[in-house]
Amino acid sequence: MAYARADLREGNDKIDAALTQALRADAQYAPALLLRARLLVSRRDTVAGLRIVDDLLQRTPDDAEALVLKGEVLATTDREASAALFQRALASSPRLVAAHAGLLNRDFSANDMAPFRAHLDAMRKARPGHPRTRYFEARLALQTGDVKAASDIAHPLLKVAPEDPELLFYRVPRAPDMQLRPGDVDAGTVRDVGVLWVAGSAMAEEPARSTIT
Repeated sequence: MAYARADLREGNDKIDAALTQALRADAQYAPALLLRARLLVSRRDTVAGLRIVDDLLQRTPDDAEALVLKGEVLATTDREASAALFQRALASSPRLVAAHAGLLNRDFSANDMAPFRAHLDAMRKARPGHPRTRYFEARLALQTGDVKAASDIAHPLLKVAPEDPELLFYRVPRAPDMQLRPGDVDAGTVRDVGVLWVAGSAMAEEPARSTIT
């Protein structure tokens, strides 16, 4: 099962054989069922994935991993239900990083910083110094305009995950498209084209943010 979990991130088809073998030995083996559900969701078969998760939760309502997976699936369609599932997962497993991350991502996407801070404080208490805790600390630092603090937090994490696209946003020096200036964009081109695509982000530094807008 550890082999299957590693392959899930890479989309390796060998995971199917590993899951089939595990479920042939025990058709109710929860870790294998949950991994199959996650694989189905990753392949955009959300209905089948949720069916497995719901069956698991009928048998074990406090299965924190199953609660988190369902919360992640519902995050874009039912934010309140998603948050409730993450909270239930934390009640069952207070140190579960994915449940903390689910709540924090929900808060941040809504720019709801008061609960973000509260949830980050809870994650710090449960998982102090964890890479994901530090990642959310970097996001908070950048949100409050402290680019140096965000970079100082992110750089050690990049040594562990040097290609993590989320962490790369926080590095110094910043990527060129995070440092656009008005002179970098030709006014005539902007005026004449029907569609203009400019790479940018809320994490861009001024004057890049104003240049894009």
